[in-house]
Amino acid sequence: MKSLIIGGAGFVGPYLARHLTEIGYDVAATKLREESSAGLSVPVYDLNILEKEEVSRLFTKIQPDYIFHLAAQSSVDISWKNPGLTIDVNIKGSTNVL
Repeated sequence: MKSLIIGGAGFVGPYLARHLTEIGYDVAATKLREESSAGLSVPVYDLNILEKEEVSRLFTKIQPDYIFHLAAQSSVDISWKNPGLTIDVNIKGSTNVL
């Protein structure tokens, strides 16, 4: 089974990737272009979930059976300083994934 971890470079991503690999899944992950993929031992793709066509192209390329959506703007401080970014990433980005 193919699985895709969106936001795989975050705190939880490497743990989930390792677990899924250990139980026999074919795993790929995404990260933002400026993020490091250190800690991920699976294929990693750059992805901005705000770019709907980019999301669609990656889904078509990988054709995952399962998608684990971990990408989010989770900083409370940033959410107060830039609420528009938080809305864009957490709501619009999730809508693009759906």
